[in-house]
Amino acid sequence: MTAAVTPSILRTMFLTCQQTVSRLLPLFIFAVTLNAAEVTGKWEGTGELKFANGETRDSGVYLDFRQDGQEVTGSAGPGPDRVLPISKGKLDGNKLTFEVVAPPESSGDGLVIFDFTVSGDKMEGTVKCARFTGKLSLKRS
Repeated sequence: MTAAVTPSILRTMFLTCQQTVSRLLPLFIFAVTLNAAEVTGKWEGTGELKFANGETRDSGVYLDFRQDGQEVTGSAGPGPDRVLPISKGKLDGNKLTFEVVAPPESSGDGLVIFDFTVSGDKMEGTVKCARFTGKLSLKRS
């Protein structure tokens, strides 16, 4: 013999599920927030650049970011005295991407695309443009 599921039992089950979700949701949001990277500040490091002609060159890397949620603004360059503004800066979890447009009059390379993985006070990633590609490693300074 099986018991009939009455409207009263269904309502109790629904309310129990609803209460459980309402209690767990803030914990879930808190856990997701803890996993999100924070990149505001100055970062310094090095990069190994490989040019189309086969030449390899080491370079300094300097980044200065301001983060508002997933949006990242700031500047990037080989040193604090040689930076350009970044655009399309986005942080998705621990993945950071942005672009820099280096104007031809500054002997720049046009569009430069950066792609990083952030881990605490360190980040590693790549840089790509028309003249070279490279691997970058930075620490928060």
